[in-house]
Amino acid sequence: SVNLHGRKTGEYTIPVHANLPKGWKLLEVRPQVVSIKIEPIESRSFIATLIVPEGGRMESPIPLQCNVQGPSSTVKQVRAVTGFVNNENAGPADVRLIPVDRDGLPVPGAAVFPEWVRIDTFGAQESSLEQAED
Repeated sequence: SVNLHGRKTGEYTIPVHANLPKGWKLLEVRPQVVSIKIEPIESRSFIATLIVPEGGRMESPIPLQCNVQGPSSTVKQVRAVTGFVNNENAGPADVRLIPVDRDGLPVPGAAVFPEWVRIDTFGAQESSLEQAED
């Protein structure tokens, strides 16, 4: 185990301690130390962008505000929140919202709330958007 009590934001190298039950003998601890980074949790608001495949169409989608939360350095990498709409079938579909960086790649460690939205398509001319139930 490592003791993080009293540590503030920053980077640390901390010794690893082993607590064994009575009667056990400690031969070695590996690793002897670990490097950790403590940083605050941050939350930022975004308007989600739904991406429709070529040939697909959404008329007047409703802007959906979402929050991205995670370690400060991770949240700072997020440039947008996107959802890819599979419009193979008309009707309701759940779309997962994904935090992406400036290159459009997913940002691991960043959580989006809500994570899913439900989109109802009524043919090529109409659509509506709402938060999906968990």
